[in-house]
Amino acid sequence: MAVLHYITAFTMSDEAWINFKTYGWIPIMLVFVVAQFAVLKKHLNPALTDKATK
Repeated sequence: MAVLHYITAFTMSDEAWINFKTYGWIPIMLVFVVAQFAVLKKHLNPALTDKATK
């Protein structure tokens, strides 16, 4: 994501950069967060997710 941020910051015009930061970054960040959750959920501590231990 940092590479994408860097490329867009220095290769786009100011108006395009503002539009990207305003309307493009939020959907990209949401997709990134969902993907990270999907990858990392199998590494959660079972004691934290197991309802039988409470």
